[in-house]
Amino acid sequence: MNTALKIIGAIVGGLLILVLAVAITKGVPKLPHTNTAPVAELPATAGSTDGQWLIGTDMPAGTYRTAGPADSYLPQCYWERTSDASGEFRAIIANSLTEGPQSVTVQIGEYFTSRGCLPWQPA
Repeated sequence: MNTALKIIGAIVGGLLILVLAVAITKGVPKLPHTNTAPVAELPATAGSTDGQWLIGTDMPAGTYRTAGPADSYLPQCYWERTSDASGEFRAIIANSLTEGPQSVTVQIGEYFTSRGCLPWQPA
């Protein structure tokens, strides 16, 4: 399994805060903006809804929910809202890596990426 590891540190109120970011890269290529079906229309039997969608074109703006990670060896659901499809860290507006249910609100013009999550449904 290929992984990328990044440690980010900051001093806040005299305390050292460290954030450890791990990205599993094997089997998770940069996702080109190619999806044509809105997230809400992806079949529930597909298991997970991995992909990237342009809000306003591929899926409507709004709030969506997932029950959490799809069954897998590493049960984690990752999602992100980005300002573009570059895959660059600077483009991330918000993201989360979770083992439980999640909700996210997406706006027109943003990109929404999901990996390892059960299907997203409109809230």
